[in-house]
Amino acid sequence: MKLTLNWKLTLFTLFFFGVFLTLGFWQIDRGYAKEVTIKTDNQRRSGPGKRLGNLPSETSLLDGQPIELQGRFLPELVFLLDNVVYQGKVGYEVLNVFEDIVGEVVILNRGFIPMGRLREDLSLIHISEPTRL
Repeated sequence: MKLTLNWKLTLFTLFFFGVFLTLGFWQIDRGYAKEVTIKTDNQRRSGPGKRLGNLPSETSLLDGQPIELQGRFLPELVFLLDNVVYQGKVGYEVLNVFEDIVGEVVILNRGFIPMGRLREDLSLIHISEPTRL
């Protein structure tokens, strides 16, 4: 019995072995980078909140950073963001305008309200003042 080597099959096998080996190492490097990103994000989120007046102009530096607000909600300015799916339920996100004591106005997401059986069944929304934000 004579063993013959198919050079096309050998080249195909070596090429894809190299490709998959490279992709494997790429995934490992990606995992390490993800761990660093998660650790940095957790440190940023657990830090003290920044005051609204002391924020940097570059908003990408604030990703995950807590922000400390003092002021009041403007109850006449409540918006409903329609067609939001949360935990498998369709509903609305409640957006409320907040005025800080420094005079800045921001929009805060107050949470999710599931939609009723019909769109006309919009329940009354009662926005109460929180004790501290």
